[in-house]
Amino acid sequence: APTRLVVRDVFMHPESAEELERLDTELPYTEVKWEAAIDRVTSAAVPRQIERVPAGTLFQGMEITFNLYYPEDVERLLTVVEAMQLLEEDYLGGMGSRGSGKIAFQNLAVRSRRVRDLAEETWPQKATSVADILKHREDLARWVRRFLFEDRGGSP
Repeated sequence: APTRLVVRDVFMHPESAEELERLDTELPYTEVKWEAAIDRVTSAAVPRQIERVPAGTLFQGMEITFNLYYPEDVERLLTVVEAMQLLEEDYLGGMGSRGSGKIAFQNLAVRSRRVRDLAEETWPQKATSVADILKHREDLARWVRRFLFEDRGGSP
């Protein structure tokens, strides 16, 4: 099947990078957290270190591209937004049970572009969070269907 979802790299916000450069961390832009693993057979503590991005670090320029080929793909798009909300409620990467990986998507914009004529529109609804998008999911679905599929022969 053709690729529908593309998730691009996200880069650290310059202010966060400057702040991390000023901090005395063991490695550039990251911190090392020490913890002990307990050997279940011998009960011995085995120290180990985990490298992680410090809490509060901001990233910018997140771009997720979702390709819609058929009108029913709109429901798949909404599933991706729901997955983003689940990710906020869970964690990104490993060690989530130890408090790592908490994320929040902020200041979101939904844009649509038709391949056929390269017309582009931004969804007029303000969305500061994923919850805002899901609160207006039916409006989003109508907007996407109208822009991409209505009166255009059923293809984007």
